[in-house]
Amino acid sequence: MKPIDPRLLRYARATRLFLTAVVALGAVGAGLLVAQAMLIAEVVVGAFQHSMAAAELRTPLLLLVAVACGRALVGWLTELAAH
Repeated sequence: MKPIDPRLLRYARATRLFLTAVVALGAVGAGLLVAQAMLIAEVVVGAFQHSMAAAELRTPLLLLVAVACGRALVGWLTELAAH
């Protein structure tokens, strides 16, 4: 069996931070995805089942926009860290 090339170990140490960042951002992205699904369900149920007006759904809709922007930011940061 061949020994591990020391250059590979140096590269592994250098990428540890980026790998940790990608994993953490993936977890945050998963949480935001769940939040987005819950907010979409809340808006749809409120609008169609409870006949709520758009003014009554303002808070969930604004939260939905914020979560969507957060997911976009997390996706961009993940791509940046993975690059």
